[in-house]
Amino acid sequence: MDIGVGLWVILGCYLLLLIGIGIFGHLVSEKNSLGDHYLASSGLTGLTLFMTLFASNFSGYNMIGIPGDTYRIGYTSLMWIPGLVCICLGFLFLSSSLYRIGFIKNYLTPLEFIKDRYQSNILLLLVGINSLIPMLIYITAQCKAMGDIMEGLTSGVISGFWGSVGLGVVMLLYEILGGMRSIAITDVVQGSILLLGMVILLVSSVVEYGGLWYISQQIRDKSPQLTQVPDLRDSVSWLSFNFQLLFNPFYYHILQRFLASKSEHTIKRSVVILSFTPYIAGIAPITIGLIGLSLFDVSDQESDQIFSLVMSDLMSKGDIYYWIVCFIISSAVAAIMSTGDSGLMAVSSMVSLDLVKSHLLKNRSDRFYLVIGKISSFVVLLICVILANVVKLNLKNLLGLQLSLTMQVAPAYILGLRVPSINSFPIIGGMIWGMIVTFGLIIVDVKPLGIEAGVFGLLLNVCVIICIYCAISLKHDNYAPDMLHSTVGEPYKIVWFWALTLLLVILASPIYRKPGSEDNFIMGFPLWGLLSISFSIVGSSLITLVSIVLWKEENFVQGIAMIDEDSNNSDLLLLESE
Repeated sequence: MDIGVGLWVILGCYLLLLIGIGIFGHLVSEKNSLGDHYLASSGLTGLTLFMTLFASNFSGYNMIGIPGDTYRIGYTSLMWIPGLVCICLGFLFLSSSLYRIGFIKNYLTPLEFIKDRYQSNILLLLVGINSLIPMLIYITAQCKAMGDIMEGLTSGVISGFWGSVGLGVVMLLYEILGGMRSIAITDVVQGSILLLGMVILLVSSVVEYGGLWYISQQIRDKSPQLTQVPDLRDSVSWLSFNFQLLFNPFYYHILQRFLASKSEHTIKRSVVILSFTPYIAGIAPITIGLIGLSLFDVSDQESDQIFSLVMSDLMSKGDIYYWIVCFIISSAVAAIMSTGDSGLMAVSSMVSLDLVKSHLLKNRSDRFYLVIGKISSFVVLLICVILANVVKLNLKNLLGLQLSLTMQVAPAYILGLRVPSINSFPIIGGMIWGMIVTFGLIIVDVKPLGIEAGVFGLLLNVCVIICIYCAISLKHDNYAPDMLHSTVGEPYKIVWFWALTLLLVILASPIYRKPGSEDNFIMGFPLWGLLSISFSIVGSSLITLVSIVLWKEENFVQGIAMIDEDSNNSDLLLLESE
């Protein structure tokens, strides 16, 4: 692929801008402040929080992985759209609770909640492992995406290894220089480029490739089986995948964003806007995959190169498309880097704050822990770049692997926030068995009924927790009186909403349709696919309704601390917002 000088100039200017933002973040930050470096002094406002959540969630998986996935499985890749809506749904179950308790307790990291809530080093270690490994996989996946895109653009002149090294160094620089503040600002830039690039891509597909209707006709002639209703196993896998994405907010770097938010209102506004982004962030990369499916014949192992192949073909259409492709490629690079930097920041936080500061070398200066964190970022990036070029997995497999492990930490957070009478013992037992099943199924590479390993692991995890909780005592004491917080107006309490959204998630899958049947095409999609998108839109609308009307924010300015002088526990009572 001859990308010419123009793309290199645009990418060079873009990368220099990111480094400049890193320098700016360094200049305006509070020097040697852990709170400023890792949480931007809890000052992420509406636009910044939305963009950093968008840019962190819609990443190299979307721009590189989804086109490859679409090439392999055709219109079944529409599972990504309700799946991305499920991510927003997951925000409603956790974000307000964690923000409120984090505000009260002044947490710097999500693991500080686990430590404070359960007072168990064993549980802290287990949650830490299940948080760290997914982050390492997360960064590895972004390094692989960076390598794939650079190797594809240069027809192998720049290898995947050196491509990931070059972009990784820039990412490391602005993360080290400005911390969360620089990452948040770059996410605004990267998220804006990503959104605009996806819109331009959709317009270009209509103008140059005849739109989705013409593309679908070519696919029906070439590979009709990829347009049919998926078989039962694939439909079950679809539901399993969407269920997994509900737990996307339990990624360490996403939990960090909740703690870094300026207010609960900021989180609510971000969730409302995010709930409608899947229809750009999902359909645009699916369109790339469909174009690639209609034009090219490559092996499944090479399918992650589809993005680069389509961009190469589009670039050959004329001078105007050359610059359009340059912008789209820049948006892909932005998507990848915006996710990778969040992963690096998360690992840096885990190493410097959760490990070194809390356990190994206590009572050192903030500067010392910051240096440790920056060194760990460098080491982790180096390891992940090497793994990205050694481990042969496609991007969707990497996503399934990391989500399977992340799911196992969910009970610790959910029950810790919701059930004051539960202690660490049931959580430890459940997590150990959940990890055994998850790792076991991953190692033997088995997906019973097409269901991901993490789903079975979580099911056993929860069952063990219930059994131990019920068995250890008929009367449960309140193990965490000082962790109580106001739950006024939290979305998780709206039972009818969760029942209705669960139904919508099921209806958004084709599991109720006859496998192998062929539907008429409407607007370039088979009827079963269009129904999936339609039910997803209803789900997004419902999320918006609940967030705006029923999610009542807590006014922490009115909070007062009540100290029980007869005990070592302090209960914080919050007055309800007026």
